[in-house]
Formats: sequence, structure tokens, C-alpha cells
Amino acid sequence: MKRILRELLGRLRSLKVRIGRTYTFSAAHSLEGHPKCGRVHGHNYKVEVCVRTKIAHPLNIDFYDIDRHMNAIIRMLDHRNLNEVIEYPTAENICEFIYQRLKPFFDIEYVKVWENDRSFAEVIP
Repeated sequence: MKRILRELLGRLRSLKVRIGRTYTFSAAHSLEGHPKCGRVHGHNYKVEVCVRTKIAHPLNIDFYDIDRHMNAIIRMLDHRNLNEVIEYPTAENICEFIYQRLKPFFDIEYVKVWENDRSFAEVIP
């Protein structure tokens, strides 16, 4: 019985899992040269972050770990003019901005930024 439990635990520890979290922020931006988005306008953005880990022990990556880093990033973006933070703040560039700041800390599955209910950009490393 102990052998079976050890084998089962060994298999579980080799499983890969994904842990995700969703965040929101509101910000304004303008996209120079774009016919519709050239004027300053705003969005209520939704950001999805998903990281990969292995089941090595309980709470290998805690949601708090992701929150700690993402809350710092959200503070940089929330209620701001994104043109003052990101060179050309398209959804794709906002995704890249977030990804680059999370990359040193996590094995990222994806970062997805929603501008509205129908439009998103996603970075998949």
C-alpha cells in the first residue's frame, strides 16, 4: 500500500498545472494615426494571467504571488493616460508590457488583455 501511495504521489508531483487570475483597470489612451482611436478615449480593461507550475508541494505558486506582482503593474496603469506609460498603447503592447514585468518571476502560459467584451490581445510565449 505504501509503495502505491509513493508512486501516486510521484505521478502527482510530475503533473503540470496552470494557475490563473483576472484583474481589471480603467485607463485612457489614443493611437496616433488610427482613424477611430486617434482621439483620447478610455477602456475598462480586463487582464488574464495564467502561469505554469508543477505540483511539487501544496501552494507551489499561490494566487497571492501573482497578485503581488500584478497589483504593482495595475497601479502603474489604472486611471492613467497609457500614452504616458507605454509608447504606443495598443492592446498588444499593453500585453507585452505586462508580460515583460511578470516574466522574471513566473513560467507564463499567457497574458491576455481585453479592451471590451469582444476584443482582446494575447501574448503566448
